[in-house]
Amino acid sequence: MSRIRFIAPAAALLLAASSSMATETSDFDYTVDRFADIEVLRYRVPGFEELSLDQKRLIYYLTEAALWGRDILWDQNYRYNLPLRHMLEAVYTGYTGDRDDKDFRALETYLKQIWFANGIHTTTTRWTSLRRASAAVGSKAGWQRSPRATGLLCRPK
Repeated sequence: MSRIRFIAPAAALLLAASSSMATETSDFDYTVDRFADIEVLRYRVPGFEELSLDQKRLIYYLTEAALWGRDILWDQNYRYNLPLRHMLEAVYTGYTGDRDDKDFRALETYLKQIWFANGIHTTTTRWTSLRRASAAVGSKAGWQRSPRATGLLCRPK
């Protein structure tokens, strides 16, 4: 019963806030991308234009620190996360074939799932998916299987 007392006012407040926000920001598109079962959203930052140059510079440096911190997190989550990400990104950026091919689209979706999950340590980013997606696209790009890591691809020498 106490949950219902909490949920009803919270729902009413949320509904009221969303209807007032909808009139102000109806032209702003919050959805950046959709893939698999994930939707990436962007947020409006009111007042950003009014910040001083020093404040914007601080935001820039904090963003750069967060990007370096992301690599540290990737490395701590799984030993091979960074090499795998670099390999997949190299396949993705160096691919010269048809980018509308279903195998390339599967690799792109898989790569986005890895970016979203910060590595391959989750249930949505398993080795079997990695092998299937990278083998299909990598072989079309002229890459070959690595002799040291079963199922992974490397650049030909």
